[in-house]
Amino acid sequence: MSRRAFRRWLSPTAALLATAALLWQPAFVLACALAEDAQAYQPSVAEMREALEGAARAQLGAAYPPVPKLESGHPTATPISAEMPCAILKSIAWVEGAWQQAAGSVAEGATGPVKRSGSCGYGAMQITSGMRNPGDLPPHTQQRIGADYRYNAAWGAQLLAEKWNAGDFFGAVMGDRNPSVGEHWYYAVWAYNQFTFRNNPNNPDYPANRPTFDGTQSKANYPYQELVWGYMANPPKRGGVALWTPVALGLPDRALVGQTPGPLPRPAAPHPVACVAAVSPPLDRRLFFPHTAKRAGI
Repeated sequence: MSRRAFRRWLSPTAALLATAALLWQPAFVLACALAEDAQAYQPSVAEMREALEGAARAQLGAAYPPVPKLESGHPTATPISAEMPCAILKSIAWVEGAWQQAAGSVAEGATGPVKRSGSCGYGAMQITSGMRNPGDLPPHTQQRIGADYRYNAAWGAQLLAEKWNAGDFFGAVMGDRNPSVGEHWYYAVWAYNQFTFRNNPNNPDYPANRPTFDGTQSKANYPYQELVWGYMANPPKRGGVALWTPVALGLPDRALVGQTPGPLPRPAAPHPVACVAAVSPPLDRRLFFPHTAKRAGI
């Protein structure tokens, strides 16, 4: 990435972060939405898998957060289906909360303290939006995000779908924007963890010569989306059994991330099916519209 491109990316991001720093109040963050002794059920691997697959299919039912239909196409977008690649949601849930709704010390099938991060992220999907203060969401909603692993999974799928749909507006688009193509989720996954320069693959905080993440290296050396991609291809194991079938997806050329060369030919894409497997077009057709780098967040 050239210095000029780096500055184009960094300037709006720095302004946003500076504004946030002025407005941030530590007391709000430390409070969090739920009481310190809030409890959650710790699902088994099978239960968590069922919840994530149901959320990816948007089939958990009316009692759970609705997942919006995913838009397809660029520049003209059409809502088609709420189904997203299961492997992507499963990998996000691992990176975020290691498939745990309760604290790591709580055994599967037992109830104990809810899993909560220092930034007020709750449960397997580490939901932070609306969970930093009591009353930011209806109390019943906040309680279910913390206590109910299925509700938490559905809420995470809803957020990821919203990031996908917002990508067209912000110019964060890959390929012909087909939700059945795994590579096309790159920016949406980035945005799930904050669409800021912190997760830009060209951030100098990350080693430029880093190898592809495979689950064994230090996470501090990788942007968020590369962690998700790495675990998708190298799923963690429980009892010697992989949590999901490996899915290897290509990453975009770092040199093109943040550039605006204009539209490239769209790759042929498979049709979406129920809980689609994240598929990869041939390497020479992994073409995309790099995002404009004019926004600091989605």
